Amino acid sequence: MTNEGQIESQNESIYEPQKEEFEKMLKDDVFTPSKEEIPYQDVPRIPGNTSEA
Repeated sequence: MTNEGQIESQNESIYEPQKEEFEKMLKDDVFTPSKEEIPYQDVPRIPGNTSEA
């Protein structure tokens, strides 16, 4: 008989708090669009390169 089930439940209880913190962090940082305007910068042309991207 293995104690895999016991190990699984221990793993879940160990990682649950971090998971909640991580999701909270994601909500705070990633899903809030930045209010900062990023000015468009022109990409300098490489002399001799005539192919259009």
